[in-house]
Amino acid sequence: FFQGRFGKMVSFIPPIIFFMLGASLLEAIIVLPGHMSLTHLPLRKKKPSIRSAEILEKKQNWFVKIENSYEKSLLKLLKHKIWITIVFISLLLLSLLILKTKMSFVMFPDEETREARISGEMITNSTSIETSKNCERIESVLQKYLGKEVVGFRTQIAQSHFGSAAKENRFNISIEIVPKEKRKKSADKLLKEWEAGIEGFKGDFKKITFSKSRFGHDSGSQIEINIRENNNDLREKVMNTIVAELEADGLFKNIETGEPLKYPEYRINFLRDEIKRLDIDPSVVSDTFRTAVQGSVLYDFKVENEDMEVILSIPDENKNSLEKILAVPAENKRDYLVPLSSLVTYRLVNSPDSIDREDRKRTVKVYADLKKESKMTPLEAAVYLEGSIFPKIQSAYPSVILDFTGEIKDSRDSGKDFIYAVILTLLLIFFILLILFDSLTKPLIIMLSIPFGAVGVIFAFWLHGIVQYGFFAVIGAIGLAGVVVNDSIVMLAKMDIMTEGKKFITNLDIANAAATRLRAVILTTLTTVAGVFPTAYGFAGYDAMLGQMMLVMCWGLLFATGITLILVPCVYSFLYVKPEIISMK
Repeated sequence: FFQGRFGKMVSFIPPIIFFMLGASLLEAIIVLPGHMSLTHLPLRKKKPSIRSAEILEKKQNWFVKIENSYEKSLLKLLKHKIWITIVFISLLLLSLLILKTKMSFVMFPDEETREARISGEMITNSTSIETSKNCERIESVLQKYLGKEVVGFRTQIAQSHFGSAAKENRFNISIEIVPKEKRKKSADKLLKEWEAGIEGFKGDFKKITFSKSRFGHDSGSQIEINIRENNNDLREKVMNTIVAELEADGLFKNIETGEPLKYPEYRINFLRDEIKRLDIDPSVVSDTFRTAVQGSVLYDFKVENEDMEVILSIPDENKNSLEKILAVPAENKRDYLVPLSSLVTYRLVNSPDSIDREDRKRTVKVYADLKKESKMTPLEAAVYLEGSIFPKIQSAYPSVILDFTGEIKDSRDSGKDFIYAVILTLLLIFFILLILFDSLTKPLIIMLSIPFGAVGVIFAFWLHGIVQYGFFAVIGAIGLAGVVVNDSIVMLAKMDIMTEGKKFITNLDIANAAATRLRAVILTTLTTVAGVFPTAYGFAGYDAMLGQMMLVMCWGLLFATGITLILVPCVYSFLYVKPEIISMK
């Protein structure tokens, strides 16, 4: 359902769940009844002793006491169902307020990373060898951490951290850090120690930055601004303007550009009118150039089964400058020779070593990270830039197209997919329950556990100090919607069975029915929570990708269980217990 590369990333989850639930259904309707039928086989039974019968009775009765206590408590709560409902609605409103004011969505929250990065550049005219020697001083600092917090590191010269070619004075060091649970120091603390370690020779570098990689994006940057414009000078001017604006803002750090390397080259233009006047075929001019520069194959032949070529060119000493090449003559149709300098013009330009295009426009990117003191998410930063910097640039240069790529684009696309997914999930659940219960009100009672289950998730994140929820947390919440209704279905189905045929339904009937389902509801919740709890809290290993998803499932189920045991009976009493029956009782 989700589009793009993140949709492909999570595409394996639904099939796995589908097959697991399918196997569970098969076990419930076939294997389990077959297992239960084994008790009717004519096996020799040993007569239980009085002592063993007493022990069995005690084992069976310990949970009955809990059920009886729950029944009595629920009966008292049902008398105050209005206040109970108000309390739960207040919790829902409070959680929504916390979600709106205290929490924000980030595609991939800033979890403890497995990779850090040190990048920078030397003075402008440094060669790759000089840059390499200076990087060795940084590597000597990192070597002290090998085998402890650092697994290994790799140094790249003349290459940016997002993989493109760069000038010889630039470098990038990628550092692999051991997993979070195997080290005592955080990634932030390690970066501070490494920065302090090179303080003595930091002045030898023109620029040096320390940063952590971000999961899910090759560039590792929170902000990726895409500039589209075919005019090279204008595109470069806009790029420099954006860089200057970001630096002046004070909210951004690690500002870099994806501008490719530029090399000097000659641009040759044909003098078409002169070529036509001198009766020269334009292809002859281009062939003459090719022959002078790289040679042309006259013919080939074989010598002892080896292909040999005869190539026509000019001596090397005559092609070490463009002026000498332009002295080579081209022949016209009347067998006159005309030097190339009379047929073409040229100019020296700096051209990029690679060209990126999008929608038939040349592009260049500007990368940046947010400072902690900015207290903004990438999405909030995008809205800020679209309201401040972008309008000024686009009013001055109307032909330039500015947009975002990377995490911001993926977050916006995924946000739309999340809305559609939530609507589709709720509709599917509602129609399935509508068919099952043949009622409009009962599916709505059951689905109360979905929004109120989200209350538990929001409070759990807030109390854990998690103020940024990510892509996988939302995926977990969507999956949670299909899980939390299970307990409510079990509860409501039992209430329908035990109140069927009764002319008047009382709170006592509801409390009796709810007490009989207490064991099933608690066991269903506890077994599921026990399965996700270790992953949520990183026991025996922590996975940043699945941590928030499992935390959503864990606390959402626990809070939804309270909804099933308390709020669902209260709402059922609202709808099916008549006030006059309550007054008579």
